[in-house]
Amino acid sequence: MLQAGVSPSAAVFGGQLYVLDGGGMPTPQVYNPAADSWSFKAADPVVRANTSVGVINNKIYVAEGWINSDSNRATQALEIYDPVANSWMAGKSSTVARGGAASAVINGKLYLTGGSKNGGMVQPKDLEIYDPVKNKWSAGASIPKGAEGSAGAAINGKFYVVGGFVRPANVNTGALQIYDPATNRWSNGSPMPTPRSGLMAGVIDGKLYAVGGNIAFVGSTPTVEIYDPASNTWMTGASEPTARYLGAAGVINSKLYATGGYDTSNINGGLEVYTATCP
Repeated sequence: MLQAGVSPSAAVFGGQLYVLDGGGMPTPQVYNPAADSWSFKAADPVVRANTSVGVINNKIYVAEGWINSDSNRATQALEIYDPVANSWMAGKSSTVARGGAASAVINGKLYLTGGSKNGGMVQPKDLEIYDPVKNKWSAGASIPKGAEGSAGAAINGKFYVVGGFVRPANVNTGALQIYDPATNRWSNGSPMPTPRSGLMAGVIDGKLYAVGGNIAFVGSTPTVEIYDPASNTWMTGASEPTARYLGAAGVINSKLYATGGYDTSNINGGLEVYTATCP
């Protein structure tokens, strides 16, 4: 990255990785794999971190987060970035102010849940659904187990939420919770073998890749674990070269690009690329 940051979010558009809204970094920063180069784009009007992001109809939607990386100042703001025009506009504010929520896009709508507010001591379970056509938020069934720093992904029309930090127990979880918009119900998948929070995730060939994160809230891990929805099983992948958490990741051409966040002791802006192999 041109300037490293903590707790950014990532989106993929036009074969490029957009890294947005991290503490301590100008945003967005865009990586072009073809040119192996980074560039800055027009800044998000709301300076924040731990946002929820999704790409819908060629625009990037950035929701909620913590103002100036302050977990005591959660926002309901929704800002919409047009990568072609390199410009921002405001959308309708969400119904919950929080940061660190998991998110995914399913059938042209942005789903987000979990996270925390009020310094992390309150962990809302609300499931919010944003419809960009109507510029309107609606509610789905609340997630059974709320957590902060979970990772979210969409697979086969369902919303997968994995991992996170749970209060008041103050422990990491490996829980995999799956939301089906068709039934408005949650179910449980096989738990992730390594409980962690602040992890990154991406979907390659219909499988969920869980990358990095914080173990027991005391240190980062390079662990990569892969979930197969068809068999409801996990397997271990090649470890990331850098142990990191609170980074951002996106999948381009079946490769997962990971950057930002903390390594063992510092903010790390290095970019690492994971190439999946068929098990």
